[in-house]
Amino acid sequence: MGMGKRTVALSLLLSIAIAAAYAQATAREPLRFVFTCYEPANYRDESGAPAGFFVDIVREALEVRLGVPVEMAVYPWPRCQYMVKEGLADMMATIPTDERREYAVVVDTPIWIKRYKLYTVPGHPAIGVMDGVRSVEDLRRSGLVVISYLGNDWSRTTLERAGVRIVNASGVEGMYRMLLAGRADAAVEDPILAERTLDSLGLSGRLVETDGIVEESSFHLMLGDRSPRVGLVDELNEALAQMWADGTVAAIMDRYR
Repeated sequence: MGMGKRTVALSLLLSIAIAAAYAQATAREPLRFVFTCYEPANYRDESGAPAGFFVDIVREALEVRLGVPVEMAVYPWPRCQYMVKEGLADMMATIPTDERREYAVVVDTPIWIKRYKLYTVPGHPAIGVMDGVRSVEDLRRSGLVVISYLGNDWSRTTLERAGVRIVNASGVEGMYRMLLAGRADAAVEDPILAERTLDSLGLSGRLVETDGIVEESSFHLMLGDRSPRVGLVDELNEALAQMWADGTVAAIMDRYR
């Protein structure tokens, strides 16, 4: 073998060795999952440790099933997205949008399907109308007044823009108390979030969940395209699909109801 060919061969072997070493080092590094406090999906418990059904699902999928260590951190939501975009964090869980797809890859199997259900007071004369709602347009045509709260972007961009009549409380607690006081006909929320909040406010059983559902949104894990872990997308998708099929996701969700 000539000197030139020998040099090329050695360079190739060195490149392979470096790549293998980098892959091994990356495998030992924890995957960085960032989130904002959104109880009971993800939050910090009384000891300050990450908790919530997103947290439990992520740990089961990555640490238990794929053997990938996870490091979790809590930041304001705009910063979480910025960190994933800039490669300062590896993963977030959210609703995929065109803007987010520009810098992150979506794991196809959802981590959670949020259901926007209608809640009202027992005996409300329009409960039958609420039970029949299956879309934002149905809700608009009903003429019902919906109580929301300031800062609820989904309500603002989905309901208000569609022409649904909205009254805003200053916060989530005020939303439920104003509904109980008759200031509106209904509130819109996912059952697992509504039940948790009502329980914390001592209002369990004071409102009823109707059969009306306005919309569903799928939340997905998204890996930043600058992340060295972006190649885990297919494995994560398979692990989550198995967790839905074998009842693991349902069991985790039940812990937070």
